[in-house]
Amino acid sequence: MKFLSTFLALALAVAISLKALPWPFVWIFLAGFVFCLFSAAAFKGRLLRRLALSAGSVCLLCAAVEAAMGGLERAAQKRSAEHGRRSDGNFYGNILPHEVLGFAPRPGSSLWQEAYDGDRLIYGAVYTIGPDGLRVSAPSFPGWAPTLGSVLFFGCSFMFGETVNDDETLPTVTGALAGWKYAIHNFAFHGYGPHHMLAALQGGVVERVVKLPPRCAVYLAIPHHVARVAGKATWSLRDPRYRLEPGGVVARAGRFGDAWSGWSRVWLRYQSRKSAFVRFLSSRERRVTGADAALLVGVVDEARRAFEARYPGAEFHVIVWDEPHALMPGIIAGLRAHGVRVHLASDILTGFAEHLDRFMTPGDSHPNAATYRDLAEYVAGEILGARQAAAGPGRGE
Repeated sequence: MKFLSTFLALALAVAISLKALPWPFVWIFLAGFVFCLFSAAAFKGRLLRRLALSAGSVCLLCAAVEAAMGGLERAAQKRSAEHGRRSDGNFYGNILPHEVLGFAPRPGSSLWQEAYDGDRLIYGAVYTIGPDGLRVSAPSFPGWAPTLGSVLFFGCSFMFGETVNDDETLPTVTGALAGWKYAIHNFAFHGYGPHHMLAALQGGVVERVVKLPPRCAVYLAIPHHVARVAGKATWSLRDPRYRLEPGGVVARAGRFGDAWSGWSRVWLRYQSRKSAFVRFLSSRERRVTGADAALLVGVVDEARRAFEARYPGAEFHVIVWDEPHALMPGIIAGLRAHGVRVHLASDILTGFAEHLDRFMTPGDSHPNAATYRDLAEYVAGEILGARQAAAGPGRGE
């Protein structure tokens, strides 16, 4: 009875530690160490005592490893904070579950972010989400009506326009440079990948929003999309899951949390927020492979097929953010082999390969406003054929 009471007290301590204490696994392993010592004292047999003491040693070692790795993480975070601390404002509080996409911004909301270097503001951006759930990309002047159809944009935070305001994103600037003759729809969002694009096309998300016949769709691919399309991002459990069948056929397979390893992934990624050691293990799990790259190519090509089937005559284009990555050459070759229209950032942005940092927001991993404008000039001129750039919304028809 005394042994059972001790065990129940330990279980209660574990539950409290997970909920309330910093570095909970350090305390849990220390509690396990104490429990093993108590068990060793209570057992009469020599073998059971040795087993209890061995288990206690393991618990003590795990507590030490967890504390050491947590300390190293804390030190790294402190060093990072000295050079650039970030306030995410109400950004994550306005992200909701979505039946098709897994998650999406709250329709009709305004999200904001700020980033600092010490006390110096690096950027402050407001993201306006319209009633349709997409970032606002339309002009505000009265009487505007697009005359040439619509243009669809897909991708992640790069296409969404993280770090810049509504009027500085690639889709919005493209609309302005094309004289506001197109309805602009920005289906991109923070953390998305090509699987969200395909799910939006297959699940009716695009069809519910787009009213004018599309002229084209533009998807911006970055290297991390390889991990996302394979479900190897820490936030991807609710994401739509696709698999590559024999023969190169792409098939929907529920969500990543529904996979055979779903429960273990749920536990691992949930605990990764609390355990430095589990974060280390989960980062090893997220290494991408050639099979993941092949899946990305297949999903993008399937999205192209779905788009062109739904909107005959419309064009599907991919801009590849081709910063150095071991799998990128194969991805580019694979997309072109499928007949996908591919445009490389290194061909669009002069000096991209040599001076990538010039094109990024200082202290952040996203492009700056000037880079978005350069990309938009290319889309408006080379893809839409609007070679006479508009100076502003007054040029629209």
